[in-house]
Amino acid sequence: MIGILGGTFDPPHFAHLKIAKYLLNTLPLEKVIFIPCYLPVLKQSPHASPEHRLAMVNLMIKDNPQLELDDREIENARPSYTIDTLKSIRQEIGYNKPLAFIMGSDAFNQFLQWKDWQGILKLCEIIVVNRPEHELNKKIINSCNEKILVCEFPEMKTSSTEIREEIVRDIELVKDKLPRAVWDYIKKNSLYCHQAS
Repeated sequence: MIGILGGTFDPPHFAHLKIAKYLLNTLPLEKVIFIPCYLPVLKQSPHASPEHRLAMVNLMIKDNPQLELDDREIENARPSYTIDTLKSIRQEIGYNKPLAFIMGSDAFNQFLQWKDWQGILKLCEIIVVNRPEHELNKKIINSCNEKILVCEFPEMKTSSTEIREEIVRDIELVKDKLPRAVWDYIKKNSLYCHQAS
């Protein structure tokens, strides 16, 4: 089974990395593919450019052979819809290879608002990483029947929003929350220094 981890990664941080490694160690996943989106539909626009976010994800995962970077959503340069991405992946790998789309409980609680969510369930299974600060909507789980696997991940406390806010105050505050290569990249390119949300 191949895991797909999408998101804005604005910026990518240790929790993203730990989730991927945790799922690789606990589930029959052969690899996890990180797919940074170009422009999210149900979230605010990213602060860093697509090129910066792609570069940071690459720096974060480049030393782990079970983690891959896929730039198709950024190359498309249009609002990113998971259904379109999954169809594109299926055209490449066929329909026999099991796929699992990984998301946090905060994103999953909006799942019924996603474009063609029923179609998504036909193309892959869903792994929901339960974030303690976002109570999981059980009604949505029931709507998706057996296609949902919920994983508890108590370490998922860091968020990209919090990291951006801390960088505005002092970039040194996030030194332990980011891989060193990502932290160096943010500092070198002066990312997030004057914008918080």
